[in-house]
Amino acid sequence: MGLFRNTFIAGFLMAGAATAAPAGPSFVVVPSSVQPPQGVELGSFRRSIQPFRNWTLICDEDLKKKQRICNVRQEIAIEGAGTIFSWAMAASDTGEPKMLATLPAAVGKGGEVVLTFDGDAKFSTTADCTQRTCSALIPVGPQIRKHITEKLEIRISFDAEPVGRIEFAAPMEGLGDALEAVGENIKQQGSR
Repeated sequence: MGLFRNTFIAGFLMAGAATAAPAGPSFVVVPSSVQPPQGVELGSFRRSIQPFRNWTLICDEDLKKKQRICNVRQEIAIEGAGTIFSWAMAASDTGEPKMLATLPAAVGKGGEVVLTFDGDAKFSTTADCTQRTCSALIPVGPQIRKHITEKLEIRISFDAEPVGRIEFAAPMEGLGDALEAVGENIKQQGSR
């Protein structure tokens, strides 16, 4: 009787464990990390990414409207801590090129962003911020153009609490090649 009882209890426990076991994992499709802008249908949008030395050319294309918008961007990171600064060249409403810099929110609204060029010439601008990030517009003037052409570094500095003063060199090498590729993209788009 003891053997029967032990077998019955063991069988009951095993059956209970089988029915109480959790179902297998639930699987979901991970959507594309590239999402079309509002109003553009899935499948009608293409993003191309072309790396250059120190810079990345990103072009977004609305395939139905046959429109392409490109920007050239650079990210600067603190090793092991992530991106601390990025900037992208874009055309302003008047067609003049500008650099749109993205900075940590800790820079604060009105925080000064300083660019120091070869020969110690300086340009400064102030940041505009949301709770999550700050941005600053930097005109592409003669100093930046010279640094692009001559592949020189631009020193960038700003204060971000609680870290304090952040200063680094942003190499311009590769930006000229990326801009040349944008020109080629525009020529190709016009021939369609």
